[in-house]
Amino acid sequence: MHEDAAEKKEIANLLLGKVGSFNDVYQKYSRAVYQNIMKIVKSSDHAEDILQDVFVTLWQKRETLDPKKSIGGWLFMVSYHKSITFLRHKIKEKLSHVESLEAFEQIALEETVDEEHFEKQLAIIEEAVNRLSPRKRAVYRMCRFEGKTKEEVAERMGITPESVKDYLKQSNKAIRLYITSTYPYGTAGIVLLLCYLS
Repeated sequence: MHEDAAEKKEIANLLLGKVGSFNDVYQKYSRAVYQNIMKIVKSSDHAEDILQDVFVTLWQKRETLDPKKSIGGWLFMVSYHKSITFLRHKIKEKLSHVESLEAFEQIALEETVDEEHFEKQLAIIEEAVNRLSPRKRAVYRMCRFEGKTKEEVAERMGITPESVKDYLKQSNKAIRLYITSTYPYGTAGIVLLLCYLS
């Protein structure tokens, strides 16, 4: 079955509340999500907790999933936001003895993710990824959203690991360029998020 068709079927089954499909999604994406979380929190214990929280959120919000969008992209965005929220809480704990925290408090106010804002970020990233050539797009999705190693992707696509690395480098550059030139205002958070992909 084609990747896109398989993913649409996974989402359709999740929308129906099929636990087996949820388990399949967990098996397919948990490694990539965990690795993404670790890039930010740098603690295996906290990363495990956040990972579980991400998948609990997926189950709780399964009825809001858009079958036209990538589950991997959705999980990536949720794990990013939950990891950043965790870090903000840790920073707030450490700085709680400081009397003047206006700038920090402003950042802390933003830690609850606005659903509409989240959806816009995800749509912009999806739009940028979809503008890549088919080969680069496939490599990018497998490495960044599915957590496959460069060697696994190389074997699957019949190219060398060095080619995979080169495709990723070109893709990261193209995605950043597309986002910053197409959406010049209010994209700082998205660009930061993309740095986390690198």
